[in-house]
Order: sequence, then structure tokens, then C-alpha cells
Amino acid sequence: MPLFHISMRKGTFDEYRRAIADSVHQGMLDSMGLPEDDFFSVIHELYEANFRYPVSYWNIPRTERMIFIQFW
Repeated sequence: MPLFHISMRKGTFDEYRRAIADSVHQGMLDSMGLPEDDFFSVIHELYEANFRYPVSYWNIPRTERMIFIQFW
């Protein structure tokens, strides 16, 4: 039973959060052959002050749509 913690900045729409979680789940189905109903995720929406990352790292720019995905 994989558990995903998906963290992003506060202010997204339900459809956006659902699409992210569904995409993570589909990736696991495709790559690991998990059963379709093996789907556990927690989405954390954080205020800007609590969601910290550099705006550029190794010359790769990042925006306010940055997402962290943790797999347990």
C-alpha cells in the first residue's frame, strides 16, 4: 500500500489537485503494476511562508506551481 503525500501552495482548484493525485496514481499503475484500488494519497496545501524552495536550482527555474511528492 503506497502512500503519497503531495504538497503544493495554497490556492489551487479541486480539479487541479485531483488531476495531480490521479496522475501520480496512474504512474504507479503503469510502472509498478499496482492494483487499481491501491490508491492512498494526502494533499497538503501550504501558505507561501510554509512552502519554501529556491526559485532556481542548477539553472532550472521554478514557479509557484512547484509540487513536492513523497512516497511512503
